[in-house]
Amino acid sequence: MSSHFVSVNLMMNVRFIPRILLFIMSVSFGVFAQNEQVITPTPSSLSVLPNTPVVFDVIYSTNPVDQLTTGLGLRIHFDSSKLEFVNLTSVLDNKHSATSLIQDDTVTGANFDNDTSTSNFVNVLWFDFNPTWPGTGDTVLFRANFTAKADFSGTTAINFSASALANGYALNAQSATVSKAKKKQVITPQPQSINVSPDSPLNFDVGYTTDPANERNTGMSLRLHFDSTKLTFNGLTNVLNEVATATVKIKKTR
Repeated sequence: MSSHFVSVNLMMNVRFIPRILLFIMSVSFGVFAQNEQVITPTPSSLSVLPNTPVVFDVIYSTNPVDQLTTGLGLRIHFDSSKLEFVNLTSVLDNKHSATSLIQDDTVTGANFDNDTSTSNFVNVLWFDFNPTWPGTGDTVLFRANFTAKADFSGTTAINFSASALANGYALNAQSATVSKAKKKQVITPQPQSINVSPDSPLNFDVGYTTDPANERNTGMSLRLHFDSTKLTFNGLTNVLNEVATATVKIKKTR
């Protein structure tokens, strides 16, 4: 257990999906439906800063596994006051597919995802006249690309709802959660592990960086904690003093 610490203060236009395509697929949530078309965002939780990309893949599977179907119509819901939709990339195209324009969920009043915090959605559809979609097991449907708004704060959800389902299937979709990341001042001793003999010097450097990298700030106050029954503090050398002042105090902890 440490008994002392050193305090260092450093001051410084896509087409609309034709109705006939939606008619081909049966939008049937039937009470007795047991099979599921499963949507999983990867990663499902993201921490980002304002004006930075928000990117995740959307993975498709079925329950039971490895089932082939006639396709899927999927809405991606988001809050346009927090996120700007950029595009969908790497869209699965092994069968017929189409993507709609951004639509305003608040105008339609449909609230397809049952979440009033989301305001817009994009609809993407895959259809296969023969039940052979998607052709493999777990499949990446697309990569979703957003940008966090300049004033992004707090947390927001990206939800999914079905515009069309294979007959006899229900949708099981996990939401993606986007939170504002906290900037970090990162301290790293170099080296992090030292073997010494009694009555011999113990020296190490203290490295500093930020996460995200290269962030500028007003400074920091840093404590170096140690056990005075085992170590004697001899001082600090090479203290950074670029537009800075440093004060060192040794205090006993309770």
